[in-house]
Amino acid sequence: MHRKSLITSLFIIAVVFAASIGVSAQAFIARGKVEMRQADGTVVPVEGAMIDVFRTDISLKGISAKTNKKGEYNIAGLTFGGVFIFAASAPGAAPDIIPDIKGSIERSFDFVLNAGDGKRLTMEEALALKTSGNYATSGSEAKLTPAQLKAQEEQQKKIAEVTAKNAKIQDVNKVIDSSVKEGNAAFQAKDYNTAITKYTEGITADPEYLGSAPILLNNRAVALRQRAIDRYNAFNKTKDAADQAAAKADLLASYDSGKASLALTAKASSADPEITNKLPQYKADANSAVREALRLLAKTKLDTTKMDELATLYDATIAAEPAPDKKTAFRMEMADVFRETGDCDKAVTTYNLILAEKPDDPDALAGAGLCTVNIGFNGDNKEKLQEGLNILQHFVDVAPDTHKLKADAKNTIEYLKTEQKLAPVKTTGKAPAKKKT
Repeated sequence: MHRKSLITSLFIIAVVFAASIGVSAQAFIARGKVEMRQADGTVVPVEGAMIDVFRTDISLKGISAKTNKKGEYNIAGLTFGGVFIFAASAPGAAPDIIPDIKGSIERSFDFVLNAGDGKRLTMEEALALKTSGNYATSGSEAKLTPAQLKAQEEQQKKIAEVTAKNAKIQDVNKVIDSSVKEGNAAFQAKDYNTAITKYTEGITADPEYLGSAPILLNNRAVALRQRAIDRYNAFNKTKDAADQAAAKADLLASYDSGKASLALTAKASSADPEITNKLPQYKADANSAVREALRLLAKTKLDTTKMDELATLYDATIAAEPAPDKKTAFRMEMADVFRETGDCDKAVTTYNLILAEKPDDPDALAGAGLCTVNIGFNGDNKEKLQEGLNILQHFVDVAPDTHKLKADAKNTIEYLKTEQKLAPVKTTGKAPAKKKT
């Protein structure tokens, strides 16, 4: 099945392939034999007899064939549903016709010619002979055998099924096209309720079609995530538990939509090269949708039960990312999520990967310093407190005053100096080495 229609892209919303099936032109094969009646009444096959086929329902050039030594002929490529006259002629024979042949399934049309002048009929002459009724054959199609009748019935059933499938797919295409266009327009207008509804309509119309379902699932995940952000922001203002619950529900639904897209692309098999070429992007978008939903669930403390899955997604994303700056950005995101959810050990490990390459990165220094101090407090470990103090002092030395964590870092440094009687030691500009265990 070939399905294709271009849809305007939006955000991660990409090209959607929607479609229709056309009923291909059906053809049938005609075969038969030509014999000549002898003076004694017997019949013999005629080699080299000419079979001319004229189509009478539309104006079309005729088709011809000759018989073999056994008097047999075979004509392929006759259009299903057409109406034809078969005309037979041979040297020393009177021409004859079989009129009103309706193209359907493979058929046999036999002629028995009488002696005559050997004339070969034109289409006009064949039509005139039909009108006169003066032809030796019965004047109607050869009767179908029971097997041929059954084959014709099955053929007609198949055509009806294809026609019905065409109509259904055309209806599905309309729904998908409409859902994408209206969903995109609503998304651009920040009407996320409508966008989610429209994308869902498109998914429901054909949930398995690789040309549209993964994209619509990813688009819906983005729209759900944006609505969740709006609802969480509302919760921060109203402190209404209903807004908080709605935000969590949207993020979980966004996660589910991305997971459904991943599941669909994982089992994908398409003969369409345009779809096959886009599958890697579909998978990347789905991974992003799942990762972002989990990140926001963790960051907002709405759900921190899937941190292992989130870490695995970040590891896969970082491994697949060729650009060093983007790798660093993903590592920073992952480290920040660990810090914000209280997993300081994993946060410090990840921050240190960044500092190993960028020793003066202020974001990594701030995160690593605060987390190391926290580890020191929790474990009553003076060495960790000193290590954290050193990192925070390095951060304060290199970070701009506008950095969002600079005030926190200064307060922590002051506390460590006055209450813990510690003094910062200037670092070498490298990430602290891990202690051997």
